[in-house]
Amino acid sequence: MSTLYVDYDGTLVDDSVDQLFINMAMDMGKEHALDWYAHSEVWDVMLKLNMPIVHELVARKAKGDRIVLFTNRFPHQIDNIKRNMGTYWNMFDGYIFGQGNKHIVTIVGELWDNDPKYAKCCSMFRLIPTFKG
Repeated sequence: MSTLYVDYDGTLVDDSVDQLFINMAMDMGKEHALDWYAHSEVWDVMLKLNMPIVHELVARKAKGDRIVLFTNRFPHQIDNIKRNMGTYWNMFDGYIFGQGNKHIVTIVGELWDNDPKYAKCCSMFRLIPTFKG
């Protein structure tokens, strides 16, 4: 049994909200964009699930692996994540909210993410092509 950490925006779901945040950070600076993102309702939308990745995770879960959501989102956004994931939410054994600072979190295990900069956070990394929906 191993632990697999998986990113949310751009990996499990389409990157539309993620892309909006990235654009804002470039235009207004990261701190202003983080504040807006943390207090805005823009993230409260339904996103498309990356079903091939979801099915791989379900298979890993069936083999006994632990699946942990590893996201840059904020804890108060959990209800939106649950709505987007639907019944697939039950595959998660836990979650880590990076709150815009995921890059400083160190995890022990495998990470699936669409952004290669997070490879330094873990011992094993799988780059997932960004899901556009």
